[in-house]
Amino acid sequence: MATGGGDVVWAWGRAHAVQALRIGLGVLAECLLRTVCPGRVSAIPSLGDGGCRAFGQSWLGACQGEKAMSHSGEFVGKFVRVKAAALLSLGLLAFAGGATGAVAQEDIKVKIAPGLPYVDVTIGGRTVRIMRNQDTKHKLTNSFTKTSRACPPFCIQPLQPAPGVNTVAELELLEFLKNKVETGKGVLVDARIPAWFKKGTIPGAVNIPFTLFDKKNPYRDRILVVLGARKLEDGTWDFGGARELLLFCNGPWCGQSPRAIRNLIAAGYPPEKLHYYRGGMQAWQILGLTVVKPAIASARK
Repeated sequence: MATGGGDVVWAWGRAHAVQALRIGLGVLAECLLRTVCPGRVSAIPSLGDGGCRAFGQSWLGACQGEKAMSHSGEFVGKFVRVKAAALLSLGLLAFAGGATGAVAQEDIKVKIAPGLPYVDVTIGGRTVRIMRNQDTKHKLTNSFTKTSRACPPFCIQPLQPAPGVNTVAELELLEFLKNKVETGKGVLVDARIPAWFKKGTIPGAVNIPFTLFDKKNPYRDRILVVLGARKLEDGTWDFGGARELLLFCNGPWCGQSPRAIRNLIAAGYPPEKLHYYRGGMQAWQILGLTVVKPAIASARK
């Protein structure tokens, strides 16, 4: 499932970083400042604050006096070289279409549920409308129409990837987006490798490939900190302030998000703060739900 090894450069160029600051999308906005200004972590707002939405204007001062920002407020840029087996893809999600469309509820024949024609999700000041495909004759033509893949590695996954983890379906995922992601209390994690992520993902998802949660990844601790965990002086972790995570991958035959969940638990992440969307992208697309293609704020050197 993973790509071959090699040096991957996680690069935030000037243009991408300015865009990232303007969008201020939750975790990755924090990740950007935490990486560039590790000495000023306390100055970063929580995801629930309005500061994320005005990140470019309100929080540039967090790095004032440090080399991350020039006097004009432009991002000078910082490159972090990562030796990994999979591509590092912590990118900002640019919603396809941007704002919601003006569709009258009475015109929506294929609803998500009775009385629920669509769900509008606003993250970082941008809103995307999640609804089902209205063409009742529509059929998938992509790789998710395939019924059989070699096992291993593409084996049917258990309903619960680990004890204590909550398995959810589509309605619970939408509720998580509204109640947790929008409010900054949770993160929707697309745990697939970037090659899959680039083809399309669930609105509001952040790509953190499953390989990054492996204990062998030297940057795993940094990711845990971005997710709200706190490493104590004795080397142990405090997950009291860690965000709830809802992870997914390609579907019931995909082991990427279950593996990420097990590695998170092995690192100490509380299982009660982890949720698993077992249906993944296959179930999401079979139901005709909105898919967006991400724009990744990274570049190769």
